[in-house]
Amino acid sequence: MKSSRWISVVIVAIAVGLAIAFNIDELAALIGATETKEEIQTPTPAQ
Repeated sequence: MKSSRWISVVIVAIAVGLAIAFNIDELAALIGATETKEEIQTPTPAQ
């Protein structure tokens, strides 16, 4: 019982780690996109 429980825990931990890694990549892409949009949308104050 303990060995099967450890195997399931390891599988869940790997799945969660992969999900977090993919989410971090998506968040970084979203943050980069929002930063570029803000830079493009903000007009130059001195004109």
